[in-house]
Amino acid sequence: MKKVLMIGIPVAVVVLLIVAIPSFGLGRMHRHSGMMKDFMLYKIDKLEQDLNLNPAQQAKWDTFKNDLSTSIDQRMDKRKEIHEMVEQELAKSNPDFSKVTPLIHGQIDSTAQYAHDMVNRISELVTDLTPEQKQILSKRIAELHEEHGE
Repeated sequence: MKKVLMIGIPVAVVVLLIVAIPSFGLGRMHRHSGMMKDFMLYKIDKLEQDLNLNPAQQAKWDTFKNDLSTSIDQRMDKRKEIHEMVEQELAKSNPDFSKVTPLIHGQIDSTAQYAHDMVNRISELVTDLTPEQKQILSKRIAELHEEHGE
C-alpha cells in the first residue's frame, strides 16, 4: 500500500499538472484555459464525492480547491501580462531578446515552484485520509495511470 501511494501520489500530481499546464499558458490550449480549470475542478469534485470526506477533511479540501482556483486565475493573468510584454518587444524592428529571456525564465521558474507547492499541498491532504480513503485514492490513481498507458 505504501509503495502504491509513494508512486501513485507523484503520478497523480503529474497527471493533474499535465491537465493543468494549458491553463497556465504553457500549451497550445491556453485560449481554453477556463475550460481546463473547470475540468480540473470537476475532477476534484468527483474525487471528493468518492472519498466521502469528514467535516475536517472537507474544510481542508475546500481551502485547497479555492486556493487552486485563485492560483490558476492569478497565473493566467500573469501569463497574459508576460505574453503582451514579449509580443511588444518582438514587434520592434530590432527586438532585444535579453529583455524577453528573463520573462520566459521567470515563468518557467514560477511554474516549477508551483508544481512543488502543489505536491506539498496534495501530500498534506493525503496525510489526513483514512486507510479506506487512501485505498479509494490509490484506485483512482491506478485508473489514471492505466488511461495514460504507463
